[in-house]
Amino acid sequence: MAFLFMTIAAFCISCSTEDRDALQLTQEQKYSYEEQEVFFRNEEANITLAGTLTTPNLSRPLASVILIPNSSTDRDETAGRHRTLRVLATHIAQRGLIVLRSDSRGIGQSEGPAWPANTKEDIASDIEAAIAYLQRRSDTSPTKIGLIGHSEGASIATMVASRSPDVAFVIMLAGPGLPGSRVLCSQIDRVAKSFGVKDPVVDRYVRLIQAATRILREQPEISLARTDLKRLFDKYLAHSTESERSALASSGYKIPDNSANFANGILFPWMKDFLLYDPYQDLIQVKCPLLSLIGEKDMQVVADSNSIAIRKALEEGGNQDATVRVLPGLNHLLQTAQTGSPVEYDQIAETMSETALETISSWLFTQTPLLTK
Repeated sequence: MAFLFMTIAAFCISCSTEDRDALQLTQEQKYSYEEQEVFFRNEEANITLAGTLTTPNLSRPLASVILIPNSSTDRDETAGRHRTLRVLATHIAQRGLIVLRSDSRGIGQSEGPAWPANTKEDIASDIEAAIAYLQRRSDTSPTKIGLIGHSEGASIATMVASRSPDVAFVIMLAGPGLPGSRVLCSQIDRVAKSFGVKDPVVDRYVRLIQAATRILREQPEISLARTDLKRLFDKYLAHSTESERSALASSGYKIPDNSANFANGILFPWMKDFLLYDPYQDLIQVKCPLLSLIGEKDMQVVADSNSIAIRKALEEGGNQDATVRVLPGLNHLLQTAQTGSPVEYDQIAETMSETALETISSWLFTQTPLLTK
């Protein structure tokens, strides 16, 4: 599956390890809250999920937040030296909310098949199990549970909120508003070209993904779809060179060496689901308060087009309490960035910008009646 996704490599860093670790410790330092390891069941899937519950030292039942990472990561959404959701959990807990974050299926101590064997629907059922777990706790308010998802996790948050009255609010962080195939093709275009890959090479690869998506959409029979995908990739190989494919691989998009591997990769449950998923179908059903934040320099979920699509879907669905913002100077991880390229992620000292963190907590406080009454 690496041929379709960015790999976060350990490139040369622009600050010392000591400086970066010092800042990371500052963002993760503990104030008046406690952390404990917790386990909860998804009875429908017959699996146990493991997570961390971050609880402020307050006696009254509190509003709760469930953090949703990408389906292939741990509870902290660890990427290189950064632990994005740990920093976010700390920030929110310091402001008086309980925070639950858990390992994705098959990751860490969570049971079940790991990515890419699962779909958004599978992960959504895990989040519904997390909601049920919080509702059973004596230190939480069962009617004040919100969801914060990053990237794919944002789509899962809206999927759950679209069908569950138990979700009090949603925060989408770098979440898409466009269909997965369009998000991926736009990502490839921005990222590969930022690495110097020539336009015709990128455009040819984008057309390959677009054609593969059409096959998935138009051919529901798996065996026939596999045959069509293999034939498609053979044509791609015939019209591309090894040096062109190497250039794409150097920018993070490794190309399979044969048509069977390509077809199998496209037909993985997660990949097929990702390419065909349209967030619009869930966004128009979300009626609870919602905040969407995308970094201006995000190359993986392009800010302008996705924010416009999110805003349009929420307006068409009649959501009366939705805020959609593009945060200047931030990348996909909501770090302050120079270019927004994934190559910078591990070079940047901060795990998440203070602007993003304060925007999140400030918006939460606009929900004060919801959270405190």
